[in-house]
Formats: sequence, structure tokens, C-alpha cells
Amino acid sequence: MRASRKLDYALRALGYLAGLPRDRVTLVSEIAETQSIPRDFLSKILKDLVNRGLLRSYLGPGGGYSLAREPRTITFREVHEVIEGPVLVMDCGQGPDVCSKLDGCAQLPIWRELESTICELFDRVTMDDIKEHVPRVACGDPGPPTEQEHS
Repeated sequence: MRASRKLDYALRALGYLAGLPRDRVTLVSEIAETQSIPRDFLSKILKDLVNRGLLRSYLGPGGGYSLAREPRTITFREVHEVIEGPVLVMDCGQGPDVCSKLDGCAQLPIWRELESTICELFDRVTMDDIKEHVPRVACGDPGPPTEQEHS
């Protein structure tokens, strides 16, 4: 199993929004800049997240995006399923159309147990957990001056 760049970007964007005040509407350009994500690609990802109820979008002046729910209720697994689909370690988990040897497969229980373990972890991790590890300023931007820098 390998996470795509699209999933990485979705998680970074959601983690960033999770660290902001709940009522704050944020421009896609701000998210893109602070998270070093290509703006056009991020716009498509955010639309997917809006369509699945994880984000709200606001049009017009002052428009942008905000979380549709509390960060603690949005799981890593839910984001994975929106962006990548179900958690599958091997294609055989999709059914007999994909693998004709599904009945009697000695490996299948191992793959299913691994998928179950991954799902359990992904269900425990929320955007509340991720927000603590997301940069708040653009890469290369030193952020606001500290007290020492003022003196």
C-alpha cells in the first residue's frame, strides 16, 4: 500500500484547516501556499472533500473553505476513502472478478488482517491529531518575529 500525493495533500489541507478557528473561511491560495501544494491540484481535491461533506465551500467575496465538522470527527480513514477508495493492500480484496484464485487462497487471511489493522489505526487518527503537525506558515516564511527578534 502506498499513499498517493493526492491523499497527502488532502490530509495536509484538512490538518491545516483543523488548526484554525472553526468559523474561519480560508482561501485555497492560503492553504496552497502554507502547505506547498499546487493551487490548481488542491482546488480539485477540495471539491472532492466538499462533495463528500468534509468541507464547506463559500462563494464570492470572503469565500473559501472551512471544515464541515469538528476535526475530532473526521478520521484519516474517511479521508483515505474519499480520495483513494477503500483501504486495500492487495487487489484480490475486491472480489472474484479481480482474482480467480480467491477461494482457497492461503494469503487472503493475511492480507485481510493487515487491512483490518490499517483500518483500525486510520479510524483512531483524526484531523485533531494531525493538526498539531501541520505547518502554519509557508515554507521558507519565518513567520511573525519572536520577542528576541524585536529587541
